[in-house]
Amino acid sequence: MERSDFGQSSALETLAAGNAGWKGACAGRSGASPLAPAGTLIDVLRRNAHAHPGKTAFVFLKDGEHEAARLTFGELYERACRVGTALRRLGAAGERVLLLYPQSLDFIVAFLGTLHAGAVAVPGPHNTNSRTSRIDAILDDSAPAFAMTVPGMTAEIAPILEARRGGARLLTVEELLDLVPAAAAEQAPALAGEALALLQFTSGSTRTPKGVMITHHNIMHNQSLIRRWFEHSGDTVFVSWLPMFHDMGLIGNTLQPVYVGCQCVVMSPASFLQEPSRWLRAITRYRGTTAGSPNFGYDFCVDRIGAEQRQSLDLSTWDIAYNGSEPVKARTLARFTEAFAPHGFSPAAFYPCYGMAEATLLVSGGAKSAEPFTREYQAAPLPGGAPEPARTIVGCGTTSAEHRIVIVDPETLKPAPDGQTGEIWLAGPSISPGYWNRPEETAEAFGLTLDGMEPWRFMRTGDLGLMDSGHLFVTGRIKELIIVRGRNHYPHDIEETAQGSHPALRLGGGAAFAVEGGEIPRIVLVNEIARQYLREPPVAEIAARVRAAVSREHGLQVAAVVLIKPGAIPKTSSGKIQRGLCRTRFLAGTLAAVAEDRIGGKIFVGEQTREAHRSAAAHV
Repeated sequence: MERSDFGQSSALETLAAGNAGWKGACAGRSGASPLAPAGTLIDVLRRNAHAHPGKTAFVFLKDGEHEAARLTFGELYERACRVGTALRRLGAAGERVLLLYPQSLDFIVAFLGTLHAGAVAVPGPHNTNSRTSRIDAILDDSAPAFAMTVPGMTAEIAPILEARRGGARLLTVEELLDLVPAAAAEQAPALAGEALALLQFTSGSTRTPKGVMITHHNIMHNQSLIRRWFEHSGDTVFVSWLPMFHDMGLIGNTLQPVYVGCQCVVMSPASFLQEPSRWLRAITRYRGTTAGSPNFGYDFCVDRIGAEQRQSLDLSTWDIAYNGSEPVKARTLARFTEAFAPHGFSPAAFYPCYGMAEATLLVSGGAKSAEPFTREYQAAPLPGGAPEPARTIVGCGTTSAEHRIVIVDPETLKPAPDGQTGEIWLAGPSISPGYWNRPEETAEAFGLTLDGMEPWRFMRTGDLGLMDSGHLFVTGRIKELIIVRGRNHYPHDIEETAQGSHPALRLGGGAAFAVEGGEIPRIVLVNEIARQYLREPPVAEIAARVRAAVSREHGLQVAAVVLIKPGAIPKTSSGKIQRGLCRTRFLAGTLAAVAEDRIGGKIFVGEQTREAHRSAAAHV
């Protein structure tokens, strides 16, 4: 595969046009921020290292509990300079550098060293057991000239790189540090803000992952925005388990401490998933002030941290508990507050927000002091359809003066009035110039105009939402919307209703989707089953309660209830349910189901489930 220069030419012209529109729109506006802070993230790191060389920047908890490594700002800058100098001498400037690291401080050094070299960082998952879909897609798309990992993984990764035509030179931080002693490290070259810094691959919740091009300008502006809204300072303490290769863990939890000059305590996602109390214990121990997660992380804490474990917690210093990645659930906020308010957690700390890789990260959030804003929502039916039941939705705040959020009717492509649901379109200096090596998809989604809103250039998100008094409410994704008899249904609402109907169904572990067949689409619910019900699942009882609840709340009949093992629901690296992949596996008969109930009274449990499911899935 030939390496493409798409990221350096046509797409950056789109960015320039968008920036010009942004400048014009903000010209003369009171209180408007500058286009972006001057310099790059490496310049900011240098200033912080010179001002506070001995201050702790990162602490790594190897097992989620015990310190395995620390880096001061002085040490971090020195190592980044040495790695960057070595990479530049090897010819990496302008090339893509694939970073396949487990959660570690080495990843941070490798990432910053790549930026220092004037190269393009390409973070990817380190788990080669699941490489087929994601790592291969990243390799094919980015065509890296170099790859970096930890010494213990080179034997696994080398054959993967060698199997590809053109390959990539495999390196480690230790190897590069040996090439350049501290005295020989060079200063980073001057880089234009429009220069490409990062290919952030999307999580692939609804399609194949794509490389989102992020410039140095994008990074600096979004870091400035996060610091302003979250009111971060040198005294802020992050505590994070989110994967560093994903946008929320990278931009929000790894780069923000570098930008602000504050401390970040890191553990691996596996440490959190094995024992979620480790996250809250680390917040208690290190007096954490900023820590966040998608919905499932908060629900996981409520479900897995017992009353006895909670007694040792003190969450009173936690003043930013951000929640993003999917539509924020009011039930999640209420459950977590009820469980942990007695241990110092303040409901005012919750910070619902909205962002995505295509916008670098953060898009909406607003003032730290503003408490979560909810409203009752009832979507308008399609022509001839019945109204949807009302539900409580959570606002994701407002956007900044230099950005625009517009709700657009996906059919007419006209701005929708306040309160009407439509597709979320975004514009502003944090928006990416487009997708790497995908000019057609870039043209479809980026650099779009709206009547009466020139010279803004918008990006289509594929997300559905509405605006109410300046607040953004995210309601779902266009591609996952289920339409039955002219009525719109969001899968996460059906999942939440089903999961509340029986304690055997794990919260955040389900996927609802439609299967076409006949005049009316059939609804299927796939859900993880709680461990205590795994041996003898009461499938008939569970299915009956699910059908009754979904029928009562949504007016839908669930054709099949499929129970799968805990942790088996397909998710992206950021915790989003991969409903499309779950549907594909259901139709192919490849779900690892432990029990299944279908309309018609046929029930299968245990060993007979897979074969029965394989033969019957197409007939649901």
